[in-house]
Amino acid sequence: MLNWLRRPDAKELGNEAFKEKNLDEAVLQYTRGLERCQGTAQTEERSKLLANRSAAHVKRGDYDAALADAEEAARLQPDWPKAWARKGKALTCLQRHKAAASSYARGLECALTSMQAKDE
Repeated sequence: MLNWLRRPDAKELGNEAFKEKNLDEAVLQYTRGLERCQGTAQTEERSKLLANRSAAHVKRGDYDAALADAEEAARLQPDWPKAWARKGKALTCLQRHKAAASSYARGLECALTSMQAKDE
């Protein structure tokens, strides 16, 4: 749900559009967010926008675009499990099951490492 007391950002607008199954609008909003999100200080935000846009592309059936966004999200944040899960989903949709399994496994490794670090 959007907070109407402040102007929502592109990611929030994209998320709302995605929830409403307005996938073209979701892709547009995530793209706008990426255009505004420049520089290394914005790496985490760029990765989130790319992962979200990847999910929207999958729902639209544009699996090549979904894979490209997921690969860039994983490149920007190689220890983020969600980026690898998005890549695995895109690869699955492209019928590239061996590569998908590898991406899912990498995501699980990242999640496990993160959980172990929190336990220490």
